[in-house]
Amino acid sequence: MTLRQVCKNFWLWLTEPVNPLPLALFRILFGVILILNGMLLYDDLGLWFATGGIFPLSSARSMIGSDRLNVFLWLGDSPQVVATVFWTYMAASALLTIGLFPRRMALLVFIALASFSHRNIYILHSGDTFIRVMSFLMIFAPTGAALSIECKIRGYSLKSINPAAFRAMQFQVCVLYAAALVFKLRGDAWLNGSAVYIVQQLTEFQHFPVPGFLRTPFMGKVQTWGTLLVEGAFPLLVWFRDTRLIVIAGLLILHLGIEYSMNIQLFEWTLVSSLALFLTPSEVRRILWANPSAR
Repeated sequence: MTLRQVCKNFWLWLTEPVNPLPLALFRILFGVILILNGMLLYDDLGLWFATGGIFPLSSARSMIGSDRLNVFLWLGDSPQVVATVFWTYMAASALLTIGLFPRRMALLVFIALASFSHRNIYILHSGDTFIRVMSFLMIFAPTGAALSIECKIRGYSLKSINPAAFRAMQFQVCVLYAAALVFKLRGDAWLNGSAVYIVQQLTEFQHFPVPGFLRTPFMGKVQTWGTLLVEGAFPLLVWFRDTRLIVIAGLLILHLGIEYSMNIQLFEWTLVSSLALFLTPSEVRRILWANPSAR
């Protein structure tokens, strides 16, 4: 195969219309994550974001500047404003989940998430950054082309979609795992195999009880290097038919194992939801208990 043929095939893969079912399933799962994220923030809204909280608006402005997307810089951070932004976010997340005006709802979700992030940068982690980036990409993705209220209202059936934003979302997931691998390889604990074992000893991260044999230094090495292997393999092998389900299954086992053993707020479920982007339409139909041969 010549270089020209490779480039042509890549361009076709990047531009040919695709079935919207995997993207629609991701929208639903991601929307649920957004709603749960809001529920976890609700009790401490005043503490983290409002006037009189632990991080004044003036400090936020001096830390990140006034050129970032942050509605609190324009409207203030009174409890009423914070509550309005929060409930707008929750309503938009719910409507995004059911697929009613999904692109507009994704825009509102992104503005709210960016504002909360730039209001208090100290309470968030990389999972929040990933949620924010994916909500931005969903502004441009036709996530309502299937499994949505929008389909019912407009009365159109399943149809192919332009894949540009869909491919961008897939690439973003792969970049996340590739970047995670690169940063892990910079740490001696990951290279010598002690990283997971060290974390297992930190009581603040412990979730449910883990069998004793998994908490030994030897099994710590197995889990540490296994994590590197799975995260490194996914961005390369998920694009090939023979290896796609293997690396998806590997990541699913990894994330569910971390969710069971470690208390990291919604991070693992967020990444699990992103795996839906790499499923085939027939696999999505099986997940939804539908006929895989149906149109």
